[in-house]
Amino acid sequence: MSKFIKYFVLFQIISTANSDDFSVTLSDRKLSSNTLVIAAQEIPPYYYGVQNGEVRGVFYKIAKDVCKQEKIDCQFFTLPFRRALHYIESGKIHITMPMGLLESRKKIMTFSPEILATGYVFFGGKDDIDKINDLTMFSGLIGVHTKSSTEKKLKNIIKEHNLNLEIKEETDVQDVLSKLERKRYKYIFVNKDIANDWQNKDSSRRAKFKAYDKFLSPVNYHIAYTKNFESKEIQKKLEKFRDGLAKYIKSPLFLKRINGN
Repeated sequence: MSKFIKYFVLFQIISTANSDDFSVTLSDRKLSSNTLVIAAQEIPPYYYGVQNGEVRGVFYKIAKDVCKQEKIDCQFFTLPFRRALHYIESGKIHITMPMGLLESRKKIMTFSPEILATGYVFFGGKDDIDKINDLTMFSGLIGVHTKSSTEKKLKNIIKEHNLNLEIKEETDVQDVLSKLERKRYKYIFVNKDIANDWQNKDSSRRAKFKAYDKFLSPVNYHIAYTKNFESKEIQKKLEKFRDGLAKYIKSPLFLKRINGN
C-alpha cells in the first residue's frame, strides 16, 4: 500500500462545518489553504460519530458554531487519541478536543480558555463500590486511559493517598469501559460524563455499575491548537478561530451548548 493511500485511510471523515453532506470520504476531500482540519477521538458525549457519518457532541457543536460564526471552512474527522496527539504535533490536523491542560502538552499545542468543567471518578460494579468507605479501601488492578490527563490525575491521587492500586493502561477510553463490563477490571478511573453516557445507553449498565460519589477529581477541558503551521494562511485561520471562540464563549448559544442543547 502506498504512503498516499495509507495516509488517507487513517481517518474517517464525519462532516464539514458548512455542509449537511455526510457522504464525503476523506479521499474525496479537496481542502484549500483556507480549510481548518479538526479531528478528535470518539469520546461520547463530547465528540463522536454515528452510523450515518454525522458527528455529534458538545465540543463538535461548539467548534461548528465558531466556524459558522467566523465564516471559516472547517472539516471534522475522528481518529484515535494517540494519533490525534501525533498529528496535532506535526500539523496534519489543526485543532483537537477536548483536551486537559498538561504541561507536557504545551510543547506541541496551545490551549483555549476553559470550555467545560468536569471531573474524574472511581467507577465499578455497584456491589464493589458500595463496600468502599474511603479512598484507602481501593486496591488491586485499575483501568485507565493512558497518555491522558485522566492517567496523570490517577497517578497523583495514588501517590498522595498512598493507595495500593496497580494501573493498567488502555489506549482507548471505550476499551476501559468495555473491559470493566467484561469483569477484566474491578475498578476504573474515568471521566464522570463519559461514564454516565455509557451507562445511560444501556439500562442493564445502570443497574450494575456506579461511581464512588464521595470523591471527584476536577478537571477543565479545552480546545487545543497546533503549533506547527503548514502555511501563513492556516495560522491566520487559527487566530480567527481563537478570537471567534473568545467572543462565542460569552454568548447565550455557548451556555445552551454546555447545557446539552
